[in-house]
Amino acid sequence: MTSSEPRKKKEGRSRVGRRWQPLGRHSVFDFSIRRRLPLLIGTLLFVIITVSTYASYQGVKDTAFDTARERLATLITYLATQLQQQGAAMSTRSATLANDSTIRTFLESPSKPAREAAVAILKQMATAQDTNNLQIELWNAAHEPLLTIPETATPEAADLNPEFQQSQAEPFKTIGTIRIVNGAPAFPVVAAARDDSGKPLGYLVRWRKLAGTAEARKQLTDLVGNQAVLYVGNSKGDVWTDFVKQVPKPPIDLPTLAVVSQYKRDGESEMALARSVIGTPWFVVIEFPTHPLLAQANRFLRRMIFASLFLLAIGVGAAVLLSRNISEPLQSLTQAATAIASGDYSQTVDLRRADELGALAEAFNSMVVKVRGTHRELGQKVRDRTAQLEAAAGAILMVADHGAITMANERAAQLFGYEQDELLGQPVEMLVPKRFGAGHPAYREGFFQHPSTRSMGAGRDLFGRRKDGSEVPIEIGLNPIQTDEGAFVLASIIDITERKRAEERFRVVVEASP
Repeated sequence: MTSSEPRKKKEGRSRVGRRWQPLGRHSVFDFSIRRRLPLLIGTLLFVIITVSTYASYQGVKDTAFDTARERLATLITYLATQLQQQGAAMSTRSATLANDSTIRTFLESPSKPAREAAVAILKQMATAQDTNNLQIELWNAAHEPLLTIPETATPEAADLNPEFQQSQAEPFKTIGTIRIVNGAPAFPVVAAARDDSGKPLGYLVRWRKLAGTAEARKQLTDLVGNQAVLYVGNSKGDVWTDFVKQVPKPPIDLPTLAVVSQYKRDGESEMALARSVIGTPWFVVIEFPTHPLLAQANRFLRRMIFASLFLLAIGVGAAVLLSRNISEPLQSLTQAATAIASGDYSQTVDLRRADELGALAEAFNSMVVKVRGTHRELGQKVRDRTAQLEAAAGAILMVADHGAITMANERAAQLFGYEQDELLGQPVEMLVPKRFGAGHPAYREGFFQHPSTRSMGAGRDLFGRRKDGSEVPIEIGLNPIQTDEGAFVLASIIDITERKRAEERFRVVVEASP
């Protein structure tokens, strides 16, 4: 591995860190400040304006819906109360008529004179002015019809047994469920006729249309609005009407409609609320579309969008001017710094401003002057130190705490058979014999954990590995150095090949002597 390869890797890693993304891909941080600042400010303004506009729109929308819910609750309570009062009035009047002496006499003894008297009484109730009246029926206690007003009419083919049973107990009157009679919604008002002991003699049934007059419908429209619809239906959900015809029941359960709910009917979003009508088996529901509620909020949103675009344009324009005011001085500083980095220490920045950038330019120029002097001093020190190292009698290596060789003198390069540039940046383990290479990093880490000036491998034979793979006996002195760049060790290496040969010759002579 050559010394240029690690530098390439290091430059690649620095580019990755600087760009914040893998090479070949772009991000907003790759743009210049002149472009990035307007982009970031514009994006920030867009987000703020969008969030504030959406929040305001939601506030207007929620206010409209809250107002509609309050109005809906007030209206449904009012209408349920009105229907309750009207139902109570009808059932009371029916009970009064059912217990008229003429009706009771007919039920006790259905003779012809008694019948005629009863018919006359019932016709007084079934007047032409009462347009909602369908017919009046009189039934005996055995649930058999006795007469009908008009007399030409026949009793409605409806099961009235539930209403008869309810009328047998307090308050002896009831309003029945809604039925569809001749295509129109209708309901029975049933009241029990009782003798003096309270025993039922029969039942008065008044069939009435569930419809209002034109004036009543106009009043209802004025109350709930021309886009709202009022529905009335049985609590068991079998029949629902809009006072004109039968309609489908609401698409959700009645218990759910006890609170304001939203659902779709015929593809339109509707807001609805229901209340039970006390004293009847009915529920009343007011339903109206939600799109009118959004009209005001949508108008507000359109105005906010136009205002937001105007503010965004002003903000982006101001950001462009600000970025130029910042980027141009920074560009001058960058050009000067680049020149200094390339070795031209004569560059300064001519920028006279009273803001932070002016202070930065002044500090930069002061730094250039100091760096220029420091560079001269450092260059002289480097030259002096290099001369001392090169003049040293032994080989010298400087090794960082992670094991990389950061300096090697000419003697060290000659000792291990390398060029000086080949050693720089390489792991020191490349100079350790392979049989010791695996364990050397642990020894190195142990030294940096407890650094001290000492000989390496005291009492042991040490060897270095040359470039050609041969080994050379050496002695190593270790001297730890702490700098701003980290911990290093300065290794002084002595080739003891000749000493080893002399020792070997001496050993041979000694062994050969008698």
